[in-house]
Amino acid sequence: MDELDESIKNHVREQEPSEVVAPDAEKEILFHSTVEKINKWFDNQGWSGNPFVLNIIPSIFVGYEEQKNKLIACIEENHKLCLVLGATGSGKTTALRWLLDNLKKNKKFITVFISKAPNKPEGFIEIFNNLFKPPWYLSFLNLFMPNIKNVHQIPDFLNQKLKDKHIIILCDEAHEASVNVLQWLRVITDQVNNMSVILFALPMFEDILKKKLETFYKRVTTKITLSSLTKEDVKELIEKRIDNVAKEPNRNNPFPEETIDAIFRQTGGFPREVLRVCDMAINKAIERNINRIEPDMIKEKRIEKEKTADIKSMPKRQREIVDAIRLGRATPGEIVDAIDLSKYKSRQHALRSVNNILQRLKQDGIVERERRGKTFVYSLGPKASSLVVEA
Repeated sequence: MDELDESIKNHVREQEPSEVVAPDAEKEILFHSTVEKINKWFDNQGWSGNPFVLNIIPSIFVGYEEQKNKLIACIEENHKLCLVLGATGSGKTTALRWLLDNLKKNKKFITVFISKAPNKPEGFIEIFNNLFKPPWYLSFLNLFMPNIKNVHQIPDFLNQKLKDKHIIILCDEAHEASVNVLQWLRVITDQVNNMSVILFALPMFEDILKKKLETFYKRVTTKITLSSLTKEDVKELIEKRIDNVAKEPNRNNPFPEETIDAIFRQTGGFPREVLRVCDMAINKAIERNINRIEPDMIKEKRIEKEKTADIKSMPKRQREIVDAIRLGRATPGEIVDAIDLSKYKSRQHALRSVNNILQRLKQDGIVERERRGKTFVYSLGPKASSLVVEA
């Protein structure tokens, strides 16, 4: 009888379902396993994290030595207007932040960083009032201190406040500024004694100034172009990025010389592309669980310079649209206004055709777009970088 009972118990055990892991638990296990794998790989390299995250580190502004010297000379010689031009990803904002950090160390300079020009000239009133307002614990003094009421008062206000100080205005994304705002910026710069304005913009900005603000353009004394890094600069950028996350001085560098050559060929030396490609490569190394990044892990399909470097090789309608964007026409409607409509049945047909071509150019990486209100605004993308720099 006892043997029969034991046989029944064994049969019941065999019929019991095995333990099943819930889908959410599987995801959690996978997540922790992936995190552990990444951290282990970084630990093996002697790194505290990923060196190639797309963030701005002003202290790691490599290359462009000639351009750096021209920037410093522009400021030291009290030049009024300076342009820093560069395609998307060429390092304009890093250059701006590098300059800003260095200027802060010199007490004779008052620096103003404008991430984007105000929509209207009146926006300068708030910028300069905030610059000279007392600290919060002395905010009651605002009742007795003179403030700017309208844009016409800005030059006198700044001349009184500056005295022997030199004010430096650093404006990013200057190509997005309106003509009216730029005109007022020129007026202010003309009338303030110790003032320098450095505008960071896409290369098309120069064409906008030539066509719409010739008086402004003639006052530009220094033009600096950020094109791309040399192979040696790319190597230095990779090494300094790794040093920035190294736990110890004897950290590992998984990028051999031949791999750096492949990265340079792939990216054309554009800093942002270098970071993106390096990030992609270390993710492949983590996935394969290897500590050395070989050249065959770098995609050799680089930006098609043959197609983008020479605007004349593009189809006529594409060329017209790229030219229009370069000259500051950003919306489809503005682009239509700038092209030859004689070969279209109507403006509506032209608009439909332009939208279709813009979609194709966007897919090819020649243009980028972002939504503003109810419409899309277009700008030149990474594949147009060599085209714009050489134009």
